[in-house]
Amino acid sequence: DTGAERTVIASEIAAQLALPPGPVQLVHGVTAAVRTPSVFIDRMVVGGRTVSDLVAPTFARAALGADGLIGLDVLSGFELR
Repeated sequence: DTGAERTVIASEIAAQLALPPGPVQLVHGVTAAVRTPSVFIDRMVVGGRTVSDLVAPTFARAALGADGLIGLDVLSGFELR
């Protein structure tokens, strides 16, 4: 559990995938809020489900510690059984 409300992607991965730029986003963290670029993700498959039309903020991979994080904007569509 990352606690992330929003799905985010590393800017390096977004560039490799040639994802189109989205609007600047205000992202709230534990200690601050920052404005960051975003990208449009047309569709992404998670756990066999397709999620469409995401606007994902981008951060450097070094800041994320991963290629991306799946947030509650995606995970809230799943049910734990």
